[in-house]
Amino acid sequence: MTAREQAERLLEQLPDEQVPAALEALEKVEREAHVIRVLRERNPEKSERELMEDLATIRRGREARERIGDAFADVEIEEVEREAVKAVREVRREMAAERRAAG
Repeated sequence: MTAREQAERLLEQLPDEQVPAALEALEKVEREAHVIRVLRERNPEKSERELMEDLATIRRGREARERIGDAFADVEIEEVEREAVKAVREVRREMAAERRAAG
């Protein structure tokens, strides 16, 4: 019996109101297991601990992306692009000034 089949059998035993949360948790575990498999294929030299650290980094990135998406959901993309261009230009000016001062 596969892990998925075992999980489905357990889901059948849960009260109806608990099934959505259990399904959500199961889907998260399956997604993360898939990510670990992909990471292992791409980096066979890494230990399990390193793969789990990579997974944690990916998870934190996803969570940050979701928080940012929620925070800026009502902001127009053009405004974001304008601010990004301004920030890049400011950094370039600062870097150029540092090069001039150093050189």
